[in-house]
Amino acid sequence: MIEALLLSIGGAAIATTVGLLRTMRRTTSASARLRTSLVAASDDIVTVEGNAYFPQPSVPEGVLQPSSTTSVCPWRGVASYYDVHVDGQVVPDGAFAYRHPSPLSRRTKGRVAFWKGIEIDTSGPGSDRHHSTEPDHRARAHPVVIATPELPDPPPTHCQS
Repeated sequence: MIEALLLSIGGAAIATTVGLLRTMRRTTSASARLRTSLVAASDDIVTVEGNAYFPQPSVPEGVLQPSSTTSVCPWRGVASYYDVHVDGQVVPDGAFAYRHPSPLSRRTKGRVAFWKGIEIDTSGPGSDRHHSTEPDHRARAHPVVIATPELPDPPPTHCQS
């Protein structure tokens, strides 16, 4: 009985630690670029499962145009997608946000993340990271897609369970 109780407490502690590590606030600078065009820049980044979430005010007016695409993550909530427009270039569904995130993902509220070839550079002070946001179809399962009228296949999920 006591062993089972200790195991369950240990399991709860591990689950809590993993949850906290999934959502970390970074104090380093980051920028999002489409080729040479700046899409967003901020020194207030929230990182969740490898995605850098920028405050929406850090994205210039007119860059994000709402898309009709949505997907569902069991622990983050419903993702809304945006077409990214910058310097005459358009990336359909190139950004996503959780407008009403679940309590577990509340730090992403009011923030947007980028993917589909929009490069994230986190090489601000104290960091030397630059990574591609190309979707990795091998590592991500497809989400439950609510509406994708112009996409032949649903986008990969941004949720890792």
